[in-house]
Amino acid sequence: MSFKLQANPTFKSTVNIPIPGEKAEAVTFTFKHKTRSQIDALLTGLANGDVHIDDAVKEVVVEWTYPGVDYSAEALEQCLEMFAGSAMAIFSAYRDNLLEARRKN
Repeated sequence: MSFKLQANPTFKSTVNIPIPGEKAEAVTFTFKHKTRSQIDALLTGLANGDVHIDDAVKEVVVEWTYPGVDYSAEALEQCLEMFAGSAMAIFSAYRDNLLEARRKN
């Protein structure tokens, strides 16, 4: 890939969703790309308690790919509610992908 000043609007990452009592399930998420100032504002909101982790996840997730489980806003809400560790796993993967992409560029 060549250097360009305009990032792709989305990117994919596989996230291991923790399932209590079972092994984590690998789900491929499509995330919205955010600029450095946008992600800084989101991270600051999380640190200050102004933004809940679930809301941050809803803000950056576009869709997921997993056999037999279609993505919808309601399905994401159910995932976040049922699997307490899922929000942190999803947002951490998002953050790590953005930061790693920046390090590689």
